[in-house]
Amino acid sequence: MVLRAARAGLDSPGAFRDHPRPLSVPELLRALSDLALTALVGRVLLSLLPAGEPGRHGPSELLATWAASHLLGVAAIALQLELLALLQVEAGFATLFLPWLLPAVLRVATLPGAMVPRHAARHEDAGRGAQLLRLATALVVAWTFASAGSAREPFGALVGPASYAAMLALLAHALRATRRAPFGRALFVLALAATPPLSEAARGSPTLAGAALLAGGGASFAAIWLRRVDRRARAIAVLALAALATFEPSLLFASLAGLVALVLATPRPIARSTAAWSGLAWALAASPTLLGGAALDGAPGLRAPRLVPWTSVHSWVLVLVAGVALKAITRDGARGEIDPPGRELAFALCFFALAALAVDLVVVPSATGATAPTAAARAALLVPLLALSAGMLCVPAERPDGR
Repeated sequence: MVLRAARAGLDSPGAFRDHPRPLSVPELLRALSDLALTALVGRVLLSLLPAGEPGRHGPSELLATWAASHLLGVAAIALQLELLALLQVEAGFATLFLPWLLPAVLRVATLPGAMVPRHAARHEDAGRGAQLLRLATALVVAWTFASAGSAREPFGALVGPASYAAMLALLAHALRATRRAPFGRALFVLALAATPPLSEAARGSPTLAGAALLAGGGASFAAIWLRRVDRRARAIAVLALAALATFEPSLLFASLAGLVALVLATPRPIARSTAAWSGLAWALAASPTLLGGAALDGAPGLRAPRLVPWTSVHSWVLVLVAGVALKAITRDGARGEIDPPGRELAFALCFFALAALAVDLVVVPSATGATAPTAAARAALLVPLLALSAGMLCVPAERPDGR
């Protein structure tokens, strides 16, 4: 449903730049219901994870809870689609959504759940400038939804914009968790929202938008795990990064790169359990791709190293990160910041470096032949990682005391 339709024209550079016809009212209602069911599947899965955040439904926490639920729903359905294809079972409501009904009922029946902290950490209040930037981001996202349409798959028409919106929400959530100032983090989220490869993919390529969500969302939750040692954040990060191997086969080893970076950045006493869960999740998520390649008598292989054909967007972000890194090295201290992002930043940069190598060197066999990530797929994977790294480097620390 999602993956089959989305990959039909993925290798064409202009595949997602065409303007498909607007959705009819029945198609729009079906697309909205599918998105609601996807978020419901993710919310059920979220409730089964260890206690932590997100998960609240208050006005200020609802967006992060929905974004995490959408991420988990996309990852779960992607794996279900691939497993159903291997078993030659038709994908539909009964095979995709009904299996989640039993755990949903059991979860409701066993409420209340685990305890969560009553008092959240204090954060700096957003000023008028930050609120205006958030409004501008909301308008960009709304325009993306309004300009989306599909002549082939209604669910694919809105899963792209929804994944794009969820990725932005989770990046903002991670920058807030790493104690970045409201105005700066709102500015970086707006800059990411306006990045052409991501906004274009959101309007026409659910596969690329989903890959950006899994990479950016997984990295965001990894940063929260490294900051707070929140087991729910670690679980979501592992599931999201592993799901990259299912969602887009050409990103099979980029998925592994993210999990390796997560294990390397995790403190030694808990790195072993993180490695065990990461290995198990990746093996499960990669099995459809690996089994599919084996059926074709193929195996992942290497291609000759070459210069990555960076787009102008990549070049601009790399120059920005290099300039901010130089500033961070030469400035005097962290200006009174108690706990600057260390492990979180090391993870994001390590993930970017390993993923950049993986997507440029590894060729993965697929049902349509051996493939390597297109320039658009590389942008979907790497730009959110660069934005998260640049945000942690460039945005000053917040000041909850208002000074």
